[in-house]
Amino acid sequence: MAAPQWHAIPTAVIAAATAVVYPPTTLPNLFVLGAVVGLGFFVDGDHLSIRRIKRILRGERGPVPGWVNWAHTWWFLGALTASSVHFGNYLPLASYAIHMLIDGGDRSNAEEKYSGTAPLPEFLHRFCPRWAKYETKLLV
Repeated sequence: MAAPQWHAIPTAVIAAATAVVYPPTTLPNLFVLGAVVGLGFFVDGDHLSIRRIKRILRGERGPVPGWVNWAHTWWFLGALTASSVHFGNYLPLASYAIHMLIDGGDRSNAEEKYSGTAPLPEFLHRFCPRWAKYETKLLV
């Protein structure tokens, strides 16, 4: 999981653009703004499974065996893409794409011990240029 600041700045830029294009004065526009913020930054909440929360409370760190981050899967990308096409609004998809590209630059995605926990970022990591890759400490 990338450190929060890696997601906060690009998400804030897209959220500001979203608020200009779709002023949050109606419920649908407020929903779109919430989706942009949620998919860009808070999507990392998918890392917190019940098992992971229990491990954190016990003071244990590291990945939870067998856990796959559902929002980091090809299925989620497909569902989000279909939803964006159906509703004709691509800003949440853009926010999600930036989130996945940031997670794809994390060198921990290339380590064997994380294999299979985040299929989409792990796939994207192969195409990320060396200069853009970074190393995070697992936050949770």
